[in-house]
Amino acid sequence: MRVLFIADIVGEEALDWIVSRLPELRTSTQADVVIANAENSARSAPNPYVGFGISVDGARRLLAAGVDVVTSGNHGWDSPDAAEVYALDGVIRPLNVGSEKPGKGFYTLDVHGEALTVLNMADTVAIPGVEHPHHAFNRLDLLGTVVVDFHSGDVMQILGFGFANQGKVAAVLGTHTHEPTEILHITEGGTAIVVDVGMTGRSGGWQGIDPRIMTAVYLGEDTTSFEPYELATGPMVLGAVLVEIENGRTTSITRVR
Repeated sequence: MRVLFIADIVGEEALDWIVSRLPELRTSTQADVVIANAENSARSAPNPYVGFGISVDGARRLLAAGVDVVTSGNHGWDSPDAAEVYALDGVIRPLNVGSEKPGKGFYTLDVHGEALTVLNMADTVAIPGVEHPHHAFNRLDLLGTVVVDFHSGDVMQILGFGFANQGKVAAVLGTHTHEPTEILHITEGGTAIVVDVGMTGRSGGWQGIDPRIMTAVYLGEDTTSFEPYELATGPMVLGAVLVEIENGRTTSITRVR
């Protein structure tokens, strides 16, 4: 089983770009399954720090273009139509936020006769107050091969979850920081671990955003002059990995550009 994982699509232009590239990417990677994190793909408020999210139209476009499962994170409920987004088949959000938020935390699909479950998790760095990911995971009885989008800003949390569950999950793929990490682990138990897969969007900014407004937010300065805010203007980049899995264990993981 070949799983293509696309991380953190930032902004509508990046969504357009990845939708146009998906047919070629599926062919070139020979992917059986495509998973994409789209929590930043739609602007829903002037301030990017509190207003990204996934639109219904954006989610439908990704699914129609060849994405099998759309994952999310801390911005997953910023869009006003979030409940409608998560009612779509194949769109999930972090499992351990609890039932107070709309959506489901995992999705199981058939891949050439083999069950694959895609699980979305977060930690308290990404979403304060969530249940400990390991405790939430231990209550589940998931089908088949398991691939996890782990939304986190903490290296230790991602590595900890991956090593604690090696052999139980085929891959723990980090999202949230938008900064790709070089090391691609495969544990003795056959679990791939990537601290952060990266970002899909315009480079040259702060997590895909014009650094001026993000610096102003960081410094606590007035941001009202940044309306509407602007995304970064550098070349478009793809944050993605291809995971090859046999019998629930990862045999290879490579970056896809």
